[in-house]
Amino acid sequence: MRFSFLLWIFPILGSGFTLLPFIKVSNLMVHKNKMNDKQAVRELTMQKLTKIDDFKLHLREGSPLRTFISKKVKGFSELSRIQKNFIPTTILIFLSGLVTNPQYVRTWIISKEFLSSFAMVHLLTSASMIINDVYDVNIDKINNPQRPLVTKTVSIKEALGMFAFLVSIYCILGFNYLSVLTPIWFTSLLGIILYTPIFKRIPLVKNLLCSSIVTMVIPFVGYSTVF
Repeated sequence: MRFSFLLWIFPILGSGFTLLPFIKVSNLMVHKNKMNDKQAVRELTMQKLTKIDDFKLHLREGSPLRTFISKKVKGFSELSRIQKNFIPTTILIFLSGLVTNPQYVRTWIISKEFLSSFAMVHLLTSASMIINDVYDVNIDKINNPQRPLVTKTVSIKEALGMFAFLVSIYCILGFNYLSVLTPIWFTSLLGIILYTPIFKRIPLVKNLLCSSIVTMVIPFVGYSTVF
């Protein structure tokens, strides 16, 4: 009886030792599964980071369509010289209004007639730059080879299309809001169209025509402030 407890404790210990390898194997499997899960998470994270890096690179480089549009916008901006002409032209427009009608600035500065004259002067300025480059494209190939028409950033057809678009808006605004001033704005339009092919070759006449077109801005904008 003294050693009877050994009869049932030894089988229990034996079964425990028997199960020990299986427990170790099970622990190893769990550990391995955890390692596999961690590795899978790392791989998934790396894939996401790679996609993010690819997306950032795509944004920096731009899609073909975005690159095409960006080049065209830059080309038309250079062709119309709007960045160089906008500020001095705007100053001339506002000074013309102030000289003509200084007492009612708060009224005419938001009137449709003045805003139309503001837009028309800028449209005509940009259109004149474009048509001048179209006429002088062969000269620019030698004297100014970085111009958009020479580098083919903008084709001649595209330049003429933009010129026609600007002139169309110019005429629509003129006929709708400033029809009384048609002799002024229409004469200016004819002047910039005929300047390069005809008048630019005549020394004194070309200077008179340029100065006249610029000078006509003053009465044109001035009259638009008194309607």
